[in-house]
Amino acid sequence: MLILTFAPMLRILTIIFLFSASLASAQPNADYSSLYSQINNIVESDTSYISSYYSSYGIELDKVNNPEVYHESFRWLTTPHKMGQSSKFGIDCSGFAKIIYEKAYNIKLLGGSRDIYPKTNRVTPSELKEGDLVFFKVRSQNITHVGVFLQKRMFVHTSSSSGVMVSSLDDSYWSKYFFAAGRWPDLDK
Repeated sequence: MLILTFAPMLRILTIIFLFSASLASAQPNADYSSLYSQINNIVESDTSYISSYYSSYGIELDKVNNPEVYHESFRWLTTPHKMGQSSKFGIDCSGFAKIIYEKAYNIKLLGGSRDIYPKTNRVTPSELKEGDLVFFKVRSQNITHVGVFLQKRMFVHTSSSSGVMVSSLDDSYWSKYFFAAGRWPDLDK
């Protein structure tokens, strides 16, 4: 794993901290879209934030097929996990996959991870491409988790313990529960 230079990493952490702190102190009915928009504008105005983050995973943004997958994922990093939710205050794994697919591919996924899986075309782990979906059976006989594949065996997802994050399929936890990979039919061209 590459080590980020200090300045870009400090900027990323500062932005994440400011956004997380504002959410932590949020009033239930308050509208924080303005704050989110300001932070998003800062990040978007200097894509070195995003490039630095993904380069720590060996991913070069200038060599990806769909930069919006990475940009949209970055916008959601550290959003906490909340089952059945789809907002910056909390999101579950299928809600996150739906947002990535809608923003990056203009495709509406419906249902939870178990509903999405049968609608995909199976691919082997060695055939995985950016945007493919990875499915897991975590301590269950049924599919319980979904993530969006990036590159280099990395995927982005909502973890119940850490919120939206990037993980490796080679991580002992995820490799233990990995079930299958699927490609959405519209992306199988």
